[in-house]
Amino acid sequence: MIAASLSGKKIAITGSTGFVGTALVERLLRSVPDCHLVLLIRDGKRTSAAERARKEILKNDAFDRLRAEHGADFDAVIAARITTVSGDVTRDGLGLNDDDRAVWASCDTIIHSAAAVSFDSPLDSAVEINLLGPSRIADLCNEIGITPHLVAVSTCYVAGNRRGNAPEILVSDGPFDIGIDQSDHEVRISVTDHGEGTPTLRTASSSDIDGRGLGIVAAFAVAWGVDQGPHSKTVWFTVPTSTSAQPVGPSEATDR
Repeated sequence: MIAASLSGKKIAITGSTGFVGTALVERLLRSVPDCHLVLLIRDGKRTSAAERARKEILKNDAFDRLRAEHGADFDAVIAARITTVSGDVTRDGLGLNDDDRAVWASCDTIIHSAAAVSFDSPLDSAVEINLLGPSRIADLCNEIGITPHLVAVSTCYVAGNRRGNAPEILVSDGPFDIGIDQSDHEVRISVTDHGEGTPTLRTASSSDIDGRGLGIVAAFAVAWGVDQGPHSKTVWFTVPTSTSAQPVGPSEATDR
């Protein structure tokens, strides 16, 4: 069913040099023979985006099955089905030039798989990639005036320490309501739940399962606070869309 729905489509992929992205590229090329892939890849310091695709993706052992299938024609067959564009999800407009923007605008589906997956990534870098990256993709689509099917690959750690099945459900059907609003200068994120009590900023010990959320927010947010309702509470924070704004201290933030 998935192969049929993607048949003949042009599919853009971010994060294709990663573990999941490489497997996705191989599976699409093998299982959806008539689709065309557009890979958004950053230029390396000494290597072009196209060369990175050839070395870091197509030489991977994951493509052994396709190599055996196409034999000496592998390079030519794959080259005809892949277009590589130089870009970066941490840059406005994804850093695309005019020609590559036109290629991006022609895509029917965008699969966003680029992410910082290291647990010790610098916080500002993780925010630029994991938080603002999807927003930049959506902003570019709006700017160009296209409405592709946008698929965001989510993290595998969302279930935390939960045991048993953890099915994915719509946010609106779950215990939380998440809001994201973006202006020219900042992004405001809010999380509302129906739990009692007001969360407080504290220092979590190494053995604590939770208690780090507000500390992370206070570290990089321009402002943050807690709005208490009669039957719910909303924790909100704002982050700048540029590096000009500076985070405020916890005591100042909680007064807002």
